[in-house]
Amino acid sequence: MKKRQLLFLSLLALGMLLMLACQPAEDAPSPEPPRETVIHVAGWGDASTGSTPFYWQDGELEYLDACIPSGSLIGEGYAHSIFVSGNDVYVAGWIFCIGRKACYWKNGVRTDLLQTQGTNYVRSIYVSGSDVYVAGWIDFRDYTIPCYWKNGARIELSRLGASAMAKAIFISGSNVYVSGETNVSVNMNPGIAIPCYWKNGARTDLGVIDPQREGYANAICFSAGNVYVAGSVVDTAYTGVPCYWVNGTRITLSRLCAYTGWAESIQVSRNDVYVGGATQSTTTEIIPCYWKNDKRTDLSVVSPGKGGYVNSLFVLGNDVFAAGYGGLDPNQGSDYALPCYWKNATRVDLNTGTFPGAFATGIFATYK
Repeated sequence: MKKRQLLFLSLLALGMLLMLACQPAEDAPSPEPPRETVIHVAGWGDASTGSTPFYWQDGELEYLDACIPSGSLIGEGYAHSIFVSGNDVYVAGWIFCIGRKACYWKNGVRTDLLQTQGTNYVRSIYVSGSDVYVAGWIDFRDYTIPCYWKNGARIELSRLGASAMAKAIFISGSNVYVSGETNVSVNMNPGIAIPCYWKNGARTDLGVIDPQREGYANAICFSAGNVYVAGSVVDTAYTGVPCYWVNGTRITLSRLCAYTGWAESIQVSRNDVYVGGATQSTTTEIIPCYWKNDKRTDLSVVSPGKGGYVNSLFVLGNDVFAAGYGGLDPNQGSDYALPCYWKNATRVDLNTGTFPGAFATGIFATYK
């Protein structure tokens, strides 16, 4: 009896296996098609007669409102940073309008920032909800005061020595992070720039290689409880060393050779750290590049011997976007920069409109 039961069970199992083997295989899920992106790049047109702020949206040039000086057909100014929130495009910079005025544009409409005294400069913009934050400094000729504006109201930041500058801003929840330098040398007031960042106004000075040499903190972000700051420090050989700090600990980035390197932008995505900047290959040629987790990727330029630079970097999904310029020969005073951005190291040259050259200074990517 037991043998018959075992034989029956064996035959049943074999039949089920044969039935399963004859079932048509299910198709493997097809990979999702790549999502279309919209690329926003801030910058300005460059000519011997002046500069004009604008931005590109998917390569289409959008001029920004600026004061038009007497005898000029276009307004003068600079656009340094760009941020997209929903359907709104924000750009920060300054214009020349009976003196210099710091401002930002929302969908092309300009808002001038409070200027009761001195001259205002802005370098970075960040939008959180309905609040607009812009970082910069006030120039009093002999000293500078770092600050940021929240919805037009200016908040001054602490400084060591006579002068300091705020270069980048990042918002996380209710916390405001700003990076820059303190103890900056301005005109007749000497100083050795110390890289630093402020969290809600409290300043943290960052370590350098040599206390007698400068350091710079050009960009900042916050991710998973950590503060990341990108910049450079000057070593004992007077060359710039690109680096970033994580919670105050400095991490050195590679260079092509012993010449100077720069780190201008930083973003953290999926635990990976991306930094944009440049590295010098010879005493004159500057190569645009970015680093991912300290591994450097050098980017193409318009023509060999003429360098380039990455001013801003943005990561969206699996794509790395970097904005800057190529084609500028530092030995030719009449040479003009050619604006561009790179997507995963593939260069896309940008239209300069009626200008012989232009600079791309900020980038922001969104999905359609």
